[in-house]
Amino acid sequence: MNIMIDCYEHPASSERYQRANFEKKAYLVDKSSESTTYVCFSSNPKRAIHRIAVSGDVTEIAWAFGEWDNRTTLNFVHTLNDPIVIDDTDLA
Repeated sequence: MNIMIDCYEHPASSERYQRANFEKKAYLVDKSSESTTYVCFSSNPKRAIHRIAVSGDVTEIAWAFGEWDNRTTLNFVHTLNDPIVIDDTDLA
């Protein structure tokens, strides 16, 4: 079954869904590139991953859902305000 999640993996049916006042703590941060940082907030096999990309004076923050080991090949096209639909079996 498909389920809609926000950029922190909260399902649309959760009271934490898109709550700006709920502070998530980073679980892993990869700053191996000077211009790109990856951040995730859970240890689930598949998870929400944020990419922070700096180009000159512009910083773009986008997110995708997938495996941490594949973070550099994920398609980061969603803003932090955009929910996405995933298979509910992908949530731990």
